[in-house]
Amino acid sequence: APLHALFDRLFATRDRLLEYAAVFEILAYVLSKAQKKEHPKGASLAKSLRYIRENYASPIRISTLAALEHTSESNYHARFKKEMGISPVAYVNHFRLTLAAEALVNTKDSVASIGASVGIPDPLYFSKLFLRTYHTTPGQYRRRRG
Repeated sequence: APLHALFDRLFATRDRLLEYAAVFEILAYVLSKAQKKEHPKGASLAKSLRYIRENYASPIRISTLAALEHTSESNYHARFKKEMGISPVAYVNHFRLTLAAEALVNTKDSVASIGASVGIPDPLYFSKLFLRTYHTTPGQYRRRRG
């Protein structure tokens, strides 16, 4: 029941036992909402998400991420996709491209060096991923945003 209905029930009665019951329902409701907040998206993947943030410029293997979470590659992939809504590879690429987009706007570094600095050393592959994600080339993105 919504919280306001629980409070209505609390104040509508003069029976002490029903008041206590309403208070416990309110507490249970508030605790259930608080527990959901304590486990944000990806909380059980904290070690591998931290590893991605700290090592994005290097090659990242699913086997390494799975080992950090003490699970098999297939279980890791399924768990990651369930919790994050995308595959681990897509997440890593998105993370890298977000950093690259920021660098394109805030630095004068070449597109190739930015790609390499975020862990995508092949300039053609970097441009292809960037185009697929942002629907524009890195150079066009820089000219429009910079």
